[in-house]
Amino acid sequence: MRIAAIRTTGNSRIVYWVAGALLLWLVLPIGMLDILIEPKWFAPNPQCDSLGVPISWLHQALIPWTLLSLVVPAIPVFIIVRKRVAGADIFDLHLGTAPWNWIVTLLTAAALLPIIFDMGRYLWEVSVLQTITGDCGGSAEPVTLTMRRPIIQFTPLWEAGFALWILHLRALILSPRSFKQFAPLPSAEA
Repeated sequence: MRIAAIRTTGNSRIVYWVAGALLLWLVLPIGMLDILIEPKWFAPNPQCDSLGVPISWLHQALIPWTLLSLVVPAIPVFIIVRKRVAGADIFDLHLGTAPWNWIVTLLTAAALLPIIFDMGRYLWEVSVLQTITGDCGGSAEPVTLTMRRPIIQFTPLWEAGFALWILHLRALILSPRSFKQFAPLPSAEA
């Protein structure tokens, strides 16, 4: 039953907006959490790489990023996806009419390709030993580490959630419009 709720669209634009805003806002804290889990993977050279720089950037960018993450999901949710019928399957490739379906599906695929590539790279880096060299841009002696990426990372989970959100928006854009039935006005003869 819960999988069916994830696979089908809902009818609340507020829920989609809050989910999109939360997903976008989580990019910065999740990236920082991934760095804190294994700092050597992201900053191999202790001479110049420190956690102070990303923490400072996070601190400075959090308020502007919060405002941006509130505005950006509102555009597709409140403008494009309005008055749509709920219950469409997000994996149905036959939603909508033919030319519009292909255009939206190609745009969705273009938005999902970087996510799919990044998740594939994550799986590769977790399973195969990687050689990481940090030389501080040429200003320090190079430090070379051979290690796998840590398996506990939260960015791939975030990417899966963001991909589901994009697929939901695609299904809502292609689903038919809902028309509310208005009661006829009472006539003057009655």
